[in-house]
Amino acid sequence: MMKLYIINFILALVAFVNGISVTGNRTLVVYDDRYAKLDDYSNYFDSLKERFEVDFVEVSDKGTQVELTDGLERSYDNLLVFPVKTKALNKRVSAQKLLDFMEQGGNVMTVHSPETATESVRVFWTQLGVHPATKGYELVNDFTKGELDTPLESLNNDVFPKNSAGKKLVIGKAATALLGANEFIVPVLQAERVSQCVKADRKRWSAGPEGYLAVGFQNAINARALWIGSADAFLNSNYESNKEFLNEISKWVFNEKAVIKVVNVAHQHIDGTTYEERPYKVTDNISYEIALSEWNGKQWVPFERNDVQFELRQIDPYYRITMKAVRGGDKAVIYSTGDFKLPDRHGMFTFLTDYKRPGLSYIHESDVRAIRHLANDEYPRSWTITNSWVYLSAIYGVICVWIVFVILFVVTGKKQAAVTTKKQAAATEKKNE
Repeated sequence: MMKLYIINFILALVAFVNGISVTGNRTLVVYDDRYAKLDDYSNYFDSLKERFEVDFVEVSDKGTQVELTDGLERSYDNLLVFPVKTKALNKRVSAQKLLDFMEQGGNVMTVHSPETATESVRVFWTQLGVHPATKGYELVNDFTKGELDTPLESLNNDVFPKNSAGKKLVIGKAATALLGANEFIVPVLQAERVSQCVKADRKRWSAGPEGYLAVGFQNAINARALWIGSADAFLNSNYESNKEFLNEISKWVFNEKAVIKVVNVAHQHIDGTTYEERPYKVTDNISYEIALSEWNGKQWVPFERNDVQFELRQIDPYYRITMKAVRGGDKAVIYSTGDFKLPDRHGMFTFLTDYKRPGLSYIHESDVRAIRHLANDEYPRSWTITNSWVYLSAIYGVICVWIVFVILFVVTGKKQAAVTTKKQAAATEKKNE
């Protein structure tokens, strides 16, 4: 328990240094003043600046440079790209630079506009399996008039809570994206059933809920990206209506929430003896425990779910056990498999917790250990195996019969020899006479 408290203290200290985001609070906003005036989005940026250190880079000037990395290190932790008209951004912030930024652990949020579909951003998302509409496509609803909005029916409770029945998201001019089959994609918000994303010539990009207004992505190292199909949703005039949604999705993509950490992991014999003290052998009874915490934007809190599983794997899983929360504290919950018996097979086994759920950061905690076979003096004796009693009875029966046979053979052999001797003696005497 002392080890658990120390780890909790370290995690809390790291979170305090980094701010309210686990990955860091250095944020860069890239915008084009010819399209997006900062004053028009000041309410959203003010809420962002309350939580992060925000730098703004205006890219309408051809000489403006955007540096996302400094050698092998990230210059920023988060990147927010608003709609940009200039084509020079394709070189300054190319799709490959965005991909490299994510591979180094950076988070990316891009805002789309039907009037300025930046090519480098589109290519970046296409590489991730998300296909935003090209320039000129706009979401329309022929059944409504006036400002376009859509029901707030979240597809992922960890990104945005689903308890928003009856609420509307004011989106104004917007476009949709189509989704591929990438398992790392996190759908967030679908377009309304009666809407479609079309060009002026009625050429269609998506129809109804096959189009998505908000899509997330989380790679294997838990770096996140988010695509929003409407820049108008961020306008000051719409901010009050959209405030909750915009803040929640921003918290998700910038790792302010839905972040899980492994606090401690241990497995041992059921009597408390560790593997180092007594290595495992086949059919030993052991237990496995893992402690998990979740970052809620302010502090580490216990992560409570009922679907955390443990696997004992040798190529394929031998066991897959759903663990139960056995105890916890202010910072973490400890999940346990309870006591279970190792398989009757020796070799190298992986003790694994592989917890991957859309919207949550991924947990992959593995420990490879050898499970040895039984030594010669550790096998059960034959008389303790009930199935062997038949064979043992046969063996001892043969031995007993053999002994009886030898005794009988010896005894009957002597009598027959004595009779033969007497007969031979009588025959000799008769001959002599």
